[in-house]
Amino acid sequence: MIETDTGSLRESRPAARGSRASLLVLSVLLASVVAGCGSPVGGLGRIPPLGPNDILAASLVRLAAASSLHVKASVGGSLNASALSSLAGGLPVGLLGKLKLDGSSVTGEVDVARRAAHLSASFPVLFGTTADIIVVDGRSYAKVSLLGDKYRQSTLPSSTYLSVPAPGPTFGQTEAMASVLAGLSISGATVTLLGTDSVEGRPAYHLTLDLPAAGLTTIMGLFGGGAGSPGLEVGQIGYWVYVDTMQPARMTASGSAPAFGDLNVDATIDGYAVPVIISAPPAGQVSGG
Repeated sequence: MIETDTGSLRESRPAARGSRASLLVLSVLLASVVAGCGSPVGGLGRIPPLGPNDILAASLVRLAAASSLHVKASVGGSLNASALSSLAGGLPVGLLGKLKLDGSSVTGEVDVARRAAHLSASFPVLFGTTADIIVVDGRSYAKVSLLGDKYRQSTLPSSTYLSVPAPGPTFGQTEAMASVLAGLSISGATVTLLGTDSVEGRPAYHLTLDLPAAGLTTIMGLFGGGAGSPGLEVGQIGYWVYVDTMQPARMTASGSAPAFGDLNVDATIDGYAVPVIISAPPAGQVSGG
């Protein structure tokens, strides 16, 4: 390394020849880049800006490569009491009309590699209801305070579309872009880049995803949801990606269905690579276990 003091500037001839050779190699590389970019003589070609599909694909690559993450979300809207009773297998109290969800929240950890999650939800205006949800080994366990102190177990639907290619040599930007384009084609969705915002104090690309009703029905079928709920509609989806790591940062979504009500969610994602341990609850804490 060349120092700034006078003595150090007097290099030996072999060192000087090595420096000149390095500069020559660097010059050749720069010339190759310029020629390859097809730029005018004397100027470097400009790297094209990332498009919305590029950012979405890159975020999928980074998500697949993540070991774990933390999510926190605010939930609003309303839920039909009859639908809640049906989903819960009957509530201990009679409920009518719409139940407000404003002020509700969900927090939890996700083990991406194992496809496991542990979420805790709070619904202050719904009689102070709380819920604890565990997803692990293809099963879900849900404990709702209104229904007692034990988890109810159910098996998750299986679908080949739920499989995420493993990170590494077999999964990268090229494969992710192909998946994104295929998904957009199947659903008829469009992705738009609005610019750059701030999420958790960090710069983040702001994308929007517009999904037509027909496309939503198709996706529900692919993911094992049949035809979905009649009249189900989803508004414009907001999606943010951290600029420095290209990892998903935030998502906003809203939807409604006559049979169930309407729901809006604003979720922020961080805590990537923070170790988490998620396991099924003990058999004695599971209803019928």
